[in-house]
Amino acid sequence: MVDQKIFKTAKTYGFDSVYFDECSMELLGKYIAYVRPLLTPTCDYVLVNRNGKQFHKLSNLLSVLVFEAIDKYIHPTRYRQIIETESAHVLLPNEQKWISEDQKHSSNVARVHYQKKRSREVAMRGRECMQKLIERSNSSQTEEEKQQQSSSVVQHTNPNPNVNVVQHTPIISPQKLPKRRRGGRFTCEEDNYIRLGIAQFGFRWSMILRHPEYNFNACRVANTLRKRAEALKLV
Repeated sequence: MVDQKIFKTAKTYGFDSVYFDECSMELLGKYIAYVRPLLTPTCDYVLVNRNGKQFHKLSNLLSVLVFEAIDKYIHPTRYRQIIETESAHVLLPNEQKWISEDQKHSSNVARVHYQKKRSREVAMRGRECMQKLIERSNSSQTEEEKQQQSSSVVQHTNPNPNVNVVQHTPIISPQKLPKRRRGGRFTCEEDNYIRLGIAQFGFRWSMILRHPEYNFNACRVANTLRKRAEALKLV
């Protein structure tokens, strides 16, 4: 019995084997002898997987056998619950975990559960690693600052006149920076310039803005001309 959806080595080796006991081999032998010849296409081998007509046929036969034995239908989920309940009274905790994973390894719910659990572990480890990186970056930054301070002190106290002293440019505070001139509203003359420019150059806003005959405000840019043309419904 093979399952190529679960194992990671399926791409390398094609298939991985799943454990078969004597009872399963006997049941599969009877399936090959009596059921398989009735299916198409006929071949000398049998492949039982989780997606296919052969697997569904085998599952239907097993459900009929179970119904004849206990007069009840057992869903695979209920079957896993029975195994887990029984394992809680017989097996050790580690063995219970193993058999639970073995019973749920193909369940979509289990995949999401394992993925969430793994994501929590990864998030915790990632946070620890990020904390280490931040501490290391802070320590390296303080070392660089100390080196810069020591080098600046050496440069200022160096008596050798041949050595060029590094002059630090003063930092201009934001309050002393020149404020950008704010554009007021467009005048009627500027609107007329936009209309004439569109008629002459089309939607080439930079050419309209740089035309010597059009005296736009100094704060105008090509994007503002485009927006004004959209407001005037010229575009």
